[in-house]
Amino acid sequence: MTKDDRPLIETLERRSTPRGATRMIDDVHTGLAVRRTRRRWASLTLAVLLFGVGVITVVESRAEPPPDLDTITPPDVPSTTALSTTAPSTTVPSTTVPDSGERVVVPDVAMLSLAEALDVLSATEFLVEFPLIREDSEVAPDGRVVRTEPAAGALVTPGASIRIVIADSGLEIPVPNVVDLFFDTAEASLRNLGFTPVPEFRTVPFGDPRVGVVIEQTPDAFTVIPLGAEVRVVVGEAGVAPSD
Repeated sequence: MTKDDRPLIETLERRSTPRGATRMIDDVHTGLAVRRTRRRWASLTLAVLLFGVGVITVVESRAEPPPDLDTITPPDVPSTTALSTTAPSTTVPSTTVPDSGERVVVPDVAMLSLAEALDVLSATEFLVEFPLIREDSEVAPDGRVVRTEPAAGALVTPGASIRIVIADSGLEIPVPNVVDLFFDTAEASLRNLGFTPVPEFRTVPFGDPRVGVVIEQTPDAFTVIPLGAEVRVVVGEAGVAPSD
């Protein structure tokens, strides 16, 4: 019984009458006991809640914060040496054909026409380089060979290249018409006049009458050009024979 309950009990005792006084007093005592029990349970519940909050607070305060990823030092990785991918150097054997030591003499074609000089050099298996070297000469007439490079009498390897120097005072003559002539005839005609024929071959149908014949020429016939200049001729060449 608390101090707050005493005035209520005293009042009830003074107002009580013989009928039902005892029951009223018992009810009051019972109500007071219930109220005291509820207060005790409320106090106990509050204490438990406060205790739980305290435990959670302590646990949270003791929990370690997550590590900062920026401050984490990666473990040392042992260094490795990269394997070399460079292929071992190899020495390529030389493919140069050894000099057999054989030598031939450059023939003398001075004062010959260009056609004659070409025939001589071709017969001895020399290679004539084009274009020809042209120069004014006081000794050789126009269209004639002045000299060769290497010079006549020099010792060179077989099949060596030869440059022909031809006299050219600026004389110009017209080109003959060699179209529809067989190539052999057209070549001889051009060389006899001091020109240099250069053949090109074009395929024509098998059995075509133009096989072996000059189809075109450049420059055209009767064009005036320097003596000894090149004249290109197109010659017909037979195509593949049809299958049966």
